[in-house]
Amino acid sequence: MARRERFGRRVPRSPPRREAPAMKPMAFSQHDSRWAHQRVGAGKAPFHTAGCLVCAVASALVDLGIETDPARLNQWLQENAGFFNENLLIWTAVEPLGVRLNRLINCVNTPAPLAILEEDLAARRVVLAQVDAQPGGPLNQHWVRLLSCDPAPMRCRIMDPWQPPGAELINLGQYATSQGWNTSQSIFKAAIYCRNPSEDP
Repeated sequence: MARRERFGRRVPRSPPRREAPAMKPMAFSQHDSRWAHQRVGAGKAPFHTAGCLVCAVASALVDLGIETDPARLNQWLQENAGFFNENLLIWTAVEPLGVRLNRLINCVNTPAPLAILEEDLAARRVVLAQVDAQPGGPLNQHWVRLLSCDPAPMRCRIMDPWQPPGAELINLGQYATSQGWNTSQSIFKAAIYCRNPSEDP
């Protein structure tokens, strides 16, 4: 269903918000030839069509100090019961690697809580965000990594696994502006991870 129809009215423009400190994230493309044609989990779908979430999680893990990449993470998840229904990620499955799932936010039927996401980014947590790959129709789930947060999608930086290798760092605009959505309307779910303090030296 259309995002605007659910909320009924346009959300007023919010005042400028502080942005998390700049960082150069690890970027992974699901179209990278090193894994593009590998199957995700035990399913039949390959990375180039269904690997966005594993790529986003791999990016998050690397920036939390875990050495991995999408292919290695995919293999590890298969060997450690990290998927259900063949290729759907179990969110807490990566915790043995030394990270912690801080929170899951479902905002399919309500605007995304940008203030909370900003706080997470400012605290150096990693934020994965579900967007609509084809805004305006039925929800076509796609996962990106949120790098900075602003009410205006064109000012939100993301790491988008759908983009070709070397071009993954873009703004949120392509998943929002065609429908006139702001950022809080463009994010349908969020998963926040942090380093597990017990794993720190």
